[in-house]
Amino acid sequence: MNRNRFALFLTIFLMLSLPHTMTLEPVEEHSNTGSKSIACSNMHTVCINEVFVNAVGAETDAVGPSDWTSGEWVEIHNSATSSIDITGWYLEDHYSTPRVLTPSTTSTPQTVVWPQNPSNLVIPAGGYMVIARNGDGQSCGFCMTNGQGEVNLYDSSSTLVHQVTWTSYVSQGNSLVEGSSPTQNWVEVTTITPGAANTGGGTGSGPSWNISDLAIVEILPDSWPTADNSSYPGGEWVEIENQGSATIDLTNWSVKDLAGNVLQLNETHLIGHGETTSIAPGERRIVATNGSHMLNNGEDSAILVNPQGEYVSAANYSNHDHAGQSYISPGIGNGNWVRSLFPTPGETNAVNINGSSPVRINEVMINATNSWLDYP
Repeated sequence: MNRNRFALFLTIFLMLSLPHTMTLEPVEEHSNTGSKSIACSNMHTVCINEVFVNAVGAETDAVGPSDWTSGEWVEIHNSATSSIDITGWYLEDHYSTPRVLTPSTTSTPQTVVWPQNPSNLVIPAGGYMVIARNGDGQSCGFCMTNGQGEVNLYDSSSTLVHQVTWTSYVSQGNSLVEGSSPTQNWVEVTTITPGAANTGGGTGSGPSWNISDLAIVEILPDSWPTADNSSYPGGEWVEIENQGSATIDLTNWSVKDLAGNVLQLNETHLIGHGETTSIAPGERRIVATNGSHMLNNGEDSAILVNPQGEYVSAANYSNHDHAGQSYISPGIGNGNWVRSLFPTPGETNAVNINGSSPVRINEVMINATNSWLDYP
């Protein structure tokens, strides 16, 4: 055996004799055992305020005011007394080869999911910004592990501003906030507060969000041909659905808009209240204005509020100019709802038309000489 062949044989033998725990591929995650957070830099007033790492849906699903639990997100807060532009800033996850998430108002979908429909990356004094993958439809790029990991915030000069770490498993639907010390691992809380103050810092105020099987699934914000506050089946309405497996008592639940108008789910507004005040699994029920003034015709939000005063679901729409058309949740996007084909109160949403059917509308008579005569 010549020297070259012997060297090759020896190399192969040594590789095969190594412990099986060895790998020829780089390890994706580094260990965070015993890791601690790095306090937010004194040079900056924009810091991470809350992280949501264990989504109820897929980790990269669309997320926003209609459902804050459907995908991962990171909230940052500006504690300064003046606005700050974070253009060029970015987030890194815990991987040894970091994966980056950049705040953007122009990407599809937008990665800035709060505030809604931002025109720039300026965070006002005391304001909040929530950043997420937001249903980009891709496999996990920037991702936060449920068990132990870290998130790093960098400014436009690639200087580390803030590092958040955690070492224990986070239950689905809970978030992480700063604990008693800025240099310790962050702690789990059961009430998420995207876009608002929490125990992780910040001086702003806002609603608390929680998870629920009850959700808004369709809204009619501008009725036609009846007035907006007409009695049902006229007037505006909000449709809710029980998406869980247990019956829910609707006593003390309510729907509100951004102006603070409230519809209690009582005998006045909950259709069928006299028959039952509960909603069964898979059931849809209508909350109608019935004499009250509610949603703005141009743009607004309908928010579902549980008996504890927590927000659990919301429907957001803008540029509404089609009276009589309802809105349904988008499958992907920045949180704004989309027009349905037609209103379907109490029924499955009209998302699309069955293109596989051979039956087609062929002709329509819309202006007869006398609309009340028998055919022909």
